[in-house]
Amino acid sequence: MSQTVAQGHSAGPLRIVIPDGAVEALKWLALVLMTIDHINSYLLDRQVGWMYAVGRIAMPLFAAVLAWNLARPGTLERGVYPRTVKRLLLFGVLATPQFVAGGGTGGELWLPLNILFLLAAATGYAWLIDRGTPMAKVGALGLFLFAGFVVEFLWAGLGLTIALWHYFRRPGWGAAAAVLFFWLALFFINGNFWALLAIPILLSTRHWHVQVPRIRWAFYIYYPAHIAVLWAIQQFWMR
Repeated sequence: MSQTVAQGHSAGPLRIVIPDGAVEALKWLALVLMTIDHINSYLLDRQVGWMYAVGRIAMPLFAAVLAWNLARPGTLERGVYPRTVKRLLLFGVLATPQFVAGGGTGGELWLPLNILFLLAAATGYAWLIDRGTPMAKVGALGLFLFAGFVVEFLWAGLGLTIALWHYFRRPGWGAAAAVLFFWLALFFINGNFWALLAIPILLSTRHWHVQVPRIRWAFYIYYPAHIAVLWAIQQFWMR
């Protein structure tokens, strides 16, 4: 089982505890849902309603996995933040050409930036807040305001990831309210409330007694690779 995050703080609302095996299972579930959504987007012109619906669940699950991992004790001391930011930015850049060419930006030239940039911005925010200096906190606010303008899911997705990180570190009613606020705000991005289905999935993970091995770099490699494959199918098999 994972260590309980935010040791020494009162429980407040229901504390979410995600076993280590369940963290990996949650990540793979999100990958499957994201792939279904991207098949619908790249190959089926977003015409299959159920594929679009289940795809809305993926982003909150990715946010929860990242937030949980970053909220573990010792993240700052172990240098997890800079390593994570570098990996997310590297593979976000690698995914960008096919993401843009395949229509992931919705017709705009380069914006919004793909979800890896959202996760990188959330990690950068957590890194700055964890440093604890006044200037770092100002920088975190500036990063949130700027990055929310250019990444997928805008401030709603970025805010949800950050709010989950705060909640996992120090569960409390204020953090819980922020999580719910940004989760509901995804309605203005998605046009529906399907993303809320990620909440019971996340709450149920404490009962997931599974052992899913961690495959290092799998998520980072899979993201640009699967978009490249879908773009190739779009270009060469569906014309």
